[in-house]
Formats: sequence, C-alpha cells, structure tokens
Amino acid sequence: MMPPNFSKISLELVFAILFGALVGAAFVVSMSNVSARWTLVILGSVIAVALLLFVTVFSNKLKLSLLIAALLSLPIFFDINFFYRDYTPFYVSANGFSVTLFDLFFFPLFFYWLWKHNQDKSSSFRFEPVFIWFFSLLFFFNLLSSLISPFPFYSFSALSWFFKAILIFTFFRNNYKDEATLQILGRIFALILLMQGIIVLEQKFVGVIFTEQLIGKQINIVSLIGNQEVKRVAGSLSHPNNLAMFLNLFLPVACLLFFEEKKVAWRMFFGISIFLALLAELWTSSRGGWLALAFSGSICFILIMHKQGFNLIKVLLSFIMVSILAATVLLTASETFRTRIFGEDYGTADLRVPLMQVAENMIVDNPVLGVGLNVYAARMQHYDNTNEYVSRYYPFPVHNTYLLMAAESGLPSLILFLALIVYILWLGLRSFYHLKGINEKMILGLMGGVVTWLIHNLVNLDDAYMNKAVWVLLGMIAGLAYSQKIKFKQREVDNINE
Repeated sequence: MMPPNFSKISLELVFAILFGALVGAAFVVSMSNVSARWTLVILGSVIAVALLLFVTVFSNKLKLSLLIAALLSLPIFFDINFFYRDYTPFYVSANGFSVTLFDLFFFPLFFYWLWKHNQDKSSSFRFEPVFIWFFSLLFFFNLLSSLISPFPFYSFSALSWFFKAILIFTFFRNNYKDEATLQILGRIFALILLMQGIIVLEQKFVGVIFTEQLIGKQINIVSLIGNQEVKRVAGSLSHPNNLAMFLNLFLPVACLLFFEEKKVAWRMFFGISIFLALLAELWTSSRGGWLALAFSGSICFILIMHKQGFNLIKVLLSFIMVSILAATVLLTASETFRTRIFGEDYGTADLRVPLMQVAENMIVDNPVLGVGLNVYAARMQHYDNTNEYVSRYYPFPVHNTYLLMAAESGLPSLILFLALIVYILWLGLRSFYHLKGINEKMILGLMGGVVTWLIHNLVNLDDAYMNKAVWVLLGMIAGLAYSQKIKFKQREVDNINE
C-alpha cells in the first residue's frame, strides 16, 4: 500500500524535474550569449538550486523554496531573449521575448499553484470583475497601439511583459495572506535589502566582485554637480536611480515589520538590512528616490498615528521637527547629500525640460493610441521642435514614466493604469483601518512602497509592466484587502447568528 503522501511527493518531483529541464535548456542557450566566467557562475547557481529543490521536494517545502528564489531574483536581471534582433537602430525597453531568472522560478510556482487549485477546490482563487475590466481595457489599448506601431515586433515584445504582469498580480493576489507566511515574506524582503546593501558596500569600497564586467550591467555613474564629481552606485541594477526605486519598494515594509518583529535576532536582522539599504540609497544620490521615500514614510507615519487616535496637528508638528533633525544630521554628515541638494546641477533641467516638450508634442498629436508601444525613441525626432534639438544628442525617452506611457500608448491607457493603482491603494487603505498585527504593518508597508514608485516616476523612467516587483506588491495589497473583507463579513454573520 502506498504511503498517504506518496502522490503529493510524486507531483512535486515531477515539477522539480520539469523545472530542472527548463533551467537546463535556458543554461544551454545562455552558453552562447554570455562569457565563460558568467557560464561558470550560472552553472554553480543551477547546481545549488537543483540540490535545494531535491531537498525541498521530500520536505514538503517546494512551494516556499520557489517563492524565496523568485523574490531574491527580482533585482538580478539575467535573461535570455528569444528572437532578439541585433543592431536595433533606436532605444527599446523590450527586444524579443525574454525569459528572466525570476521567470525560471515563478512560472513553475504559478503552474504548481494552478494544479493544486484544480485538485483542491477549497483553495482560494479569485479575480474580481473590476480587475478583469481594468486589465482587459488596458490590453485593448496597448494592443491597438501595437497594431498601429511602425515597428510592431518591438511593440509586441513589450506587450508580452503585460501578460507577465497580470500573472504575477493574479498569483500574489490569491496567495500568502496568512500571518505565518507574511512573516516569512517580510524577512525575505529584508534579505533583498541586505543583499543590495552588501553589493553597494563592495562596489563603493572594493570594486572587484560586483563590477560592470562581471554583472554585465552599468554599476555606477559619475554626475558633475558644479565643479564636483559625485560617484553614484547602482548595486545589481542598471542605474543608480533604478536601485533607489527598487530599494524604496521594500524599505517601508521592512521598517514597519522591524517594530512588529518579536524575536530579538530577527529584529537585529531587520535593523542591519534597513541600515545598509538606507546607506545604499544615500550613495545612489537619487534625489527623486530620497524625496519619494521621505514622502511615503511621512504618509505611513501619519496614518499609523491617526489610526491610534493621536491628534493630527500634534502628529504633524512632531513629524516636522523630526524631519528637520534628520535633514540636519544628513547635511552635516554626508557630503554627497549636501552636494546633490545644494549643488548647481543645471544639466538635469537642461536635458529633462526639452525631453518633456518632445513628449508633449507626441501626446497632443496622438492622444488616443500614442505613437506605438515601445517605439518612443524611434519617433521622437519627428516631434522634436526644441531649440536644442535634444533627440539628436540624447536619443532616449523622457524621464517621466507617465508622459512616456501617454506618448506611446495614449492617454486612455495611462488613465486606466493610474486608475487601477489608485483603486488598489484605496482597497488597501480601507482595509488598513480594520487589520491588526503583521497584516496591518504589511499592507501599510506595501502601499508605502507603491507610493514611492508613483512619486519617483515623476522624474524617472521605468517600464510599468516590466517592473515585476511592483506587481508583486500590488497583488499582495489586493489579496490582503480581500482577505480582510471576507473576515469582516464573517464576523458580521457571526454577530447576527449570536
């Protein structure tokens, strides 16, 4: 007679084998695309992951291991592009149909969850009609924009990321709402911050391991502020601004869970992670990132105080005093902070203002469907009537994600996208006032992370659908909000029955 859990172990073993085959195929393809040094790194990583999966299959932790690996791979942009086109004559954010390191862990996890749901009808699966409408309309306008694009290959390359965003949102919307798993997720988020902090320390003071040659990405830039050079680090991301944006997604969660954590050892772990992440944020010299984090932190602080019944005027006055003290300490202790705040950086405005003018011309001329998804740079010269003729010496998109979205896929697409995020944040805010403990801190931290992203995108460029971490956070907010709604309704029914 078979052991009762034999079928379950067999299923997980099948998934592990399929996952191994997928990784193996990706590794074979990668050998022709990366250096021999990176090939050895990938081979070692694959062996380590294979051993981890072998152990977890028989310890009933396969799902958790895949989740940890997927989240830790979020800031590691190793990918393989199928149908990649060489010598693209203009800048594009997506070229071909890529498989990232995150995909290698996430998609086995996603399909494993679907299979378990099919076997166990009691497991949760929900996709509210309002989200179906939002995503359907967004797909409709992005599809039309791709169809009218003068370079449809690149447009459909970007559209493929839209489907990934939906799958990520759906998965995290339907999973990880219990307190034990949320505690694990919070610690994973802190580990992500710790890893980036360590990488930045190495880049800042050693510079032999996480280099541009080994990572294959730009890891630092030097900005000229007045007569002074400021070296800015990028961690494992491709630009210091991108690193600041990524750190800001998880810092609010880590900071709030630091106070929620009961065990001293884990609280110390959170503290070290937060300290290193803030240090890395400082060394990015990203003023947009600093402003976004400060504004988001202010909102989180005010909401917590308001929920606890404190007088808002006293809270605001206290917060202003703390902010002045923190700014004074930073101005005194950090030359980088002083230079970026008070240095003469006219070059930033000289570049960004004409770029915005070009984007405005595109939007005015193509308000409904834009110039074509992912082909902004190919069309910008046609709309460049600036005195500087900025597109000739800077052939890259405008440094404002919202202007970019409106220019590429039209104003309706931008409005729908922003409406979706505002709706999710409203769900989260409404639930925040009913949640307690780790659920309360988690949903507020997740909302704080999304707010930092929204603010930073006013002065930075990011592809909304290619940023997987944002869709992880949005899915978790929607999931926590819905679980709170179900519990609240259940309490109402229990009260009526009593």
